[in-house]
Amino acid sequence: MLERFKAYKKLNKSNKFLKGCKVMAELTGDEKMLKEVNETLYLNEKLKKEMWYKRKMAVSYNLNSIKNGF
Repeated sequence: MLERFKAYKKLNKSNKFLKGCKVMAELTGDEKMLKEVNETLYLNEKLKKEMWYKRKMAVSYNLNSIKNGF
């Protein structure tokens, strides 16, 4: 159960960063970056919902984020 909480917290942290990128993209008028950020935020929210039902997905997300240094 704790794996899900850890993964959820990491996703919230990355979403916070992405929201900052979204503001930056809106201020600079970079449409490509804005599109990518919106798509990533959408996929992160979808991933959050799936992780509550699939423990192995949360464990895999945690291991990959550690491996990639996030």
